[in-house]
Amino acid sequence: MAQKGAAGGAAPVQGGLATGPYKSGYFEDPGFPKHTIFAPVSPPPELKMPVLIFGNGGCSGNGTLFRRSLWEMASYGIFSIAMGSIAGSDWVEKNAGRGQYTNVDGSRIAVWNDPRVSFIGMFNGEELNKATIAPKITKPVFYFLGGSSDVAYPNGERDYKSLPASTPSWKGNLPVGHMATWSETKQWKIRQD
Repeated sequence: MAQKGAAGGAAPVQGGLATGPYKSGYFEDPGFPKHTIFAPVSPPPELKMPVLIFGNGGCSGNGTLFRRSLWEMASYGIFSIAMGSIAGSDWVEKNAGRGQYTNVDGSRIAVWNDPRVSFIGMFNGEELNKATIAPKITKPVFYFLGGSSDVAYPNGERDYKSLPASTPSWKGNLPVGHMATWSETKQWKIRQD
């Protein structure tokens, strides 16, 4: 992104351990309070970045709680907004392709329960004690669960089984517990080793 970011115009905080082809960082946009943006620091003009609206879960208001993972994704050209909700999609729609967000592709957004979304991702997540939403999901969905020691495992399994048969779905299960590998470099890559 342009060398602007945190309120007051400071440069983005850069992620030193990211392994992708782009230097990545995070910042706050003064026009979008209470949200943290993760993106390549200086993306090439031809790069069109898909958007991930990232819900922290656990009622966390800390936009940098999963910074290692979001830095890593940003280093591969993914524009992420932490603590975003429906307001995140609205903000992207308003700003994508303009000014310092020229490289943001507002037609490719990933977030839960928004008609502009083409797929849903559940990372170590579930519907807690309610099983009412999963049977209504019609968009492609993937579940990444943390094994039987993951506090969310039983409900994630239940929700996955409750999906309509016509809904494209995938479930991955890695026995690493609830916080999984969020703080590890390349945590989001599935490997055979």
